[in-house]
Amino acid sequence: MEKGDIVYVEYDAYADDKLFDTTHEEMARENDLYDEDQKYGPMPMIMGIGRLVKGFEKALTEAKVEDEKDVVFGGDEGFGKRDPRLVETLSIREFVRNRIEPQVGIEVNIRKKRGTILAVTAGRAIVDFNNPLAGKELKYHFKIVEKVEDIEKKANAIIQMHYKSYEGFKISSDGDSVDIELPEICKSDHRWFLFKFGIVADLKDYARINKLRFVESYAEEEKKPEVKAEEKKPEVKAEEKREESNKQKTKEEADQ
Repeated sequence: MEKGDIVYVEYDAYADDKLFDTTHEEMARENDLYDEDQKYGPMPMIMGIGRLVKGFEKALTEAKVEDEKDVVFGGDEGFGKRDPRLVETLSIREFVRNRIEPQVGIEVNIRKKRGTILAVTAGRAIVDFNNPLAGKELKYHFKIVEKVEDIEKKANAIIQMHYKSYEGFKISSDGDSVDIELPEICKSDHRWFLFKFGIVADLKDYARINKLRFVESYAEEEKKPEVKAEEKKPEVKAEEKREESNKQKTKEEADQ
């Protein structure tokens, strides 16, 4: 693999022999990692641009399509070493101000940093701001399923990398330019406008697309012809008919 290549990869990732990430739904379910909001299957990646864990990216660039390999690494090739200076003691008042109820083991976002609460004492909580995987030995079992060559497939892969709701995009190309018709969800999803800039940058840099156009379609709903309700004659119930008949007989007898 070369820098900038777009590939689809299947993998299972372990930290100290415990699975922490996978592209396989069955593995996720078996290890209590299943997320119903996640779409499982081969994941698109761009080689050699620093978006992956160093040890994993290095192993991918040395592999070939359909190769199934294991790689083990740690330290600077993983999530770095644990830094004791990133374990801090904070006042409970700080959690209250941020509307957080401190409990051991939960992840929190405080002081613009993400950490895990290690302990809670009277008036204080100890928070570890190290990456949870820092200092751990990592193992990746992986397989490169496909190297993407087609320009339309490259565009689809890049959209999938950035945008969670990636289904429904219609992509067409004449070889020189690419048109991307947006699905309905993009028209009302404010997050789309944030992800769009990253998608455009990657399409230019790694899909080598020079001319790009996003298309939004708004079809007018067809109006159904109005159907006039037929005038209905009031129905006379059988009981009402009998009552009317009896009244008529009573009147005739009285006349006689």
